[in-house]
Amino acid sequence: MAGYAVRPPWHPRNEPVIQLTHGSTRATINPDGAWVETLISGDAPVFFSKAALTHESGQDKLRGGMHICLPNFGPGGESGLAQHGFGRASTWVVDECSESKTVLRLKPDEPGYAGLDAVLTYTLESSALHARLELGNRGDRPLRVAPAFHPYFALDPSEKTVVVNDEPYELASLAGTEYRTADTATLHTANRHIRLTQENLSTWAIWTDQLGSYVCVEPTFGGNRFLEPEQPDESLLPGRTKEYSFVIRW
Repeated sequence: MAGYAVRPPWHPRNEPVIQLTHGSTRATINPDGAWVETLISGDAPVFFSKAALTHESGQDKLRGGMHICLPNFGPGGESGLAQHGFGRASTWVVDECSESKTVLRLKPDEPGYAGLDAVLTYTLESSALHARLELGNRGDRPLRVAPAFHPYFALDPSEKTVVVNDEPYELASLAGTEYRTADTATLHTANRHIRLTQENLSTWAIWTDQLGSYVCVEPTFGGNRFLEPEQPDESLLPGRTKEYSFVIRW
């Protein structure tokens, strides 16, 4: 693993964070980026907690928790959008919040996406986290969307291998990202057996840069779609909605 220094979770605009609880399971969600910064069940983390990690090269990287990739997963290609889009870099409005559920809304002013209405719901259970993304187009032109969720699952620092859908993966081999298509996925680590289900996000990206003790198994809408010509299934037409969901169980 590369050398790194860990800083506390990053709150660039000092928005109040949301605390969700269900029994002994706790999650912290920041409206800045609608980012799940921590997920802990009992005394053990499910997610590697969000932190600013400084690589030995001196470059800072935000890693950990789970964030949305909206409207694109990976590079923006000819769209000019940033890596993983603008959702994780935008401030979301809290529409609803209870002990174990929160609903956040984003109406971006990003060029070309002013008509987008995004609603993200997180629901916590004792051994599960549900995430649902609803996208609506209130504008007068089609919008290109190919979103994803980007979780960082916690590992023991000594781990060298994880098992995804019964296939072993050496962590050192995952810097280039492996893609698999499946309705569901399972992740076996040294400490947990995690079951992953999705709706409309059936391309799984398996990745780690080993900057911290984590591995990502990410449900995406076709992987790096924005590096390819636009396809009809990416088009959100005016007046229409699309939904995507991701459920993590342990």
